[in-house]
Amino acid sequence: NLSEVKKATDLILKTLHTGLDVLINNAAIVPKPKKITDDGFEMQYQVNHLVPVYMTEKLLPMIYKKQGIVITTSSDAHKRAKFIESDIHALRKYHTFRSYCRTKLYNVMMTNYYIRNYQEVQFYAVHPGRVKTDIGTKDTSKLYAMFWRWFTRKGLLPKESIPTYMMLIEKQPLSGYYYLEKPHSTLAVSEDSNKQDFLIELALKELASFL
Repeated sequence: NLSEVKKATDLILKTLHTGLDVLINNAAIVPKPKKITDDGFEMQYQVNHLVPVYMTEKLLPMIYKKQGIVITTSSDAHKRAKFIESDIHALRKYHTFRSYCRTKLYNVMMTNYYIRNYQEVQFYAVHPGRVKTDIGTKDTSKLYAMFWRWFTRKGLLPKESIPTYMMLIEKQPLSGYYYLEKPHSTLAVSEDSNKQDFLIELALKELASFL
């Protein structure tokens, strides 16, 4: 719930008076059925996209104090997505993986938006690779949970994706999208500044009562 995210963010702002070195937007969810949150948004859209926008917006003043960095976990799944302005929430013929791909595209577009507009801070999106996590087994059917375990069975252990994050934190290279500690290619639409503006301006309108 966005009210709980607001409480957590307010606590960070209240506690870390000297600033924030690193913000990593890493939480995500991949539920099988379409679910609408208490805030009125499709769950993947809210957790995977709106919350990173919210956290980044609210904590930017603290990040500026330390000339810190923002890292958002995306995925190469974004390369399978389509950007459809009339269906940003991906509710038209909802499909679990299609919605996930779009939210991962939004993560890259959000990163590019902030790179373009806030040059004093470094912003990164990361493709961690196929990682053996349980995000696809939560709040879903037993069959889909079995599929997710099969899909990720040959994936990396979570700790094996850490080197890219550590490299970004320690070396702070040019902002961009990274995989295996190197710059990585993105879907062309993610570079469209007009679409970036549309996406983030919409998110900020939807988050207005919590910001």
